[in-house]
Amino acid sequence: MILSLGTVQLGLNYGVNNSKGALTDAEAYELLSAAHRAGFAMVDTSSEYGLAEERIGAYLHFHPDAFEVNGKFNAQYPKARIDELIKRTREKVGRLDHVMYYCVDVDVTSLDPEGADGISIYSVAEARAIHLKPYKLVQVPGSILDGRMDAELRVLRALGKRTLVRSLLLQGLLAMPADGALAGNTGNAAFVDAARPYLDGLKAIASGHGMAVIEMAVRWAWYLDPDVAIFGAERPDQAFMIGTYWRRGPLPSAVVDAVLELRQGIPEVVISPRMWGQVYDFSPSREDPK
Repeated sequence: MILSLGTVQLGLNYGVNNSKGALTDAEAYELLSAAHRAGFAMVDTSSEYGLAEERIGAYLHFHPDAFEVNGKFNAQYPKARIDELIKRTREKVGRLDHVMYYCVDVDVTSLDPEGADGISIYSVAEARAIHLKPYKLVQVPGSILDGRMDAELRVLRALGKRTLVRSLLLQGLLAMPADGALAGNTGNAAFVDAARPYLDGLKAIASGHGMAVIEMAVRWAWYLDPDVAIFGAERPDQAFMIGTYWRRGPLPSAVVDAVLELRQGIPEVVISPRMWGQVYDFSPSREDPK
């Protein structure tokens, strides 16, 4: 398993617990530098992550071997538009190691896999629909509270796919402060009430084993065991913290068992950020998108 930095925070004011807000060019460079030093080996980016691609390119200009680059492109766009965005991404970043379709409200069976190394999906049904497709990489959501893809991850790996897991911190929900006030773009924050019993349960488990919830959430990646674990961060100290916790390895079996018991019957609204009513101004770059 390797660590990948989710880079939407490099280009947008993103996340329900993002107290930093939008980063400057200098802050983005510092975050990438910290991630590299903390042990992250990949960046996961998209043509819709605002300034992220340009900022990654600025860093890789001076550190060309720092990260493997995975680029995601909206599968809703016509093929000609995707090809143009791929070209622009290569120009901005300097290189693109993997091209991945990013699927939201798209029939994955209708996509032509030619030209794409991988696909980013949301559900077990979508994963099963691409079992026999020639995608080499498959990205899915997963976290300490979200076990919907747990079994499917094992199937995908058995099929020879390189698996990537995103949303491991649920956009910062799993680092919500004690007062229960989220710092970032919450949209409709009513979902927090549904989440509170599970967050309190995680705190109790963590306290009983001498650790913080955020440590459990990071180390849960070892339970999922993907090829790539994707974590977002807004500040250098967060990148170092994630790297430190990840290197501690798998959680004790007692912690894993307690978490699996806690999350039984968890409402979908708690584990699906797409249901949180957030609105983001996604745009390809500083340029006016076509």
